[in-house]
Amino acid sequence: MPSRQRAEALRQRLARTALGAGLRVWPTPDILPQDFWLSREIEAAAATDSLPRLLSSAQDWLLWRQCAGEFTDGLELVARGALAEALRRANELATEYSIPARDLANPAGTEGRLLYEVRRAVHARYAAEGVTTLRTLAGELGCVGDARAVEFAGYLSLPPFLRAIIAARQARGYATRTRKSRAHAALSPPTVMKSSRASWPGATLTSMHAPRRARSSYCRGRRICANAC
Repeated sequence: MPSRQRAEALRQRLARTALGAGLRVWPTPDILPQDFWLSREIEAAAATDSLPRLLSSAQDWLLWRQCAGEFTDGLELVARGALAEALRRANELATEYSIPARDLANPAGTEGRLLYEVRRAVHARYAAEGVTTLRTLAGELGCVGDARAVEFAGYLSLPPFLRAIIAARQARGYATRTRKSRAHAALSPPTVMKSSRASWPGATLTSMHAPRRARSSYCRGRRICANAC
């Protein structure tokens, strides 16, 4: 699934369907966000192969912040952290859509030139320190995951990055398929499954949006009470 929200929505839908059919216990497939699945499979591969160490999102941001600072030291910037995050996100999109580095080498504007220079510095740091990011490593592996069947669902359109992963799995004979998402599918309000070992057969779904206690505030000496939505 492309996001945690869509993965959670699908888990809830399966649970509601099972409860509506009168089931009290049912098997649940692994419904995972895309990056969680990539991380799990890469960690499994690292147990048998020598792979670079994966950086966390915070560690990667700090690296981009440091490298961006080297190229903007002479500029009066208010939010250098926001600039680093914007550059990092632009690089993620370039990876997701399989834009080769040579296409970024001759940018049309100042922003593109900055992205190219900072990206090159960041990747040099990756190589020097023996680290990488989740999507970068996933794109470099010959195949992501093992022979267990995988279905990619919830995407309005698959980016080239994922299409390459799917093609590599199918080339090895691994069961891999896709299911398109409805363009205007409405996601239901989030719910949480409450259960314990003692009461699992009677598990129920309860909404996370339970009514809250009334809140009060003061405005110019007058007390205003309102129920929370």
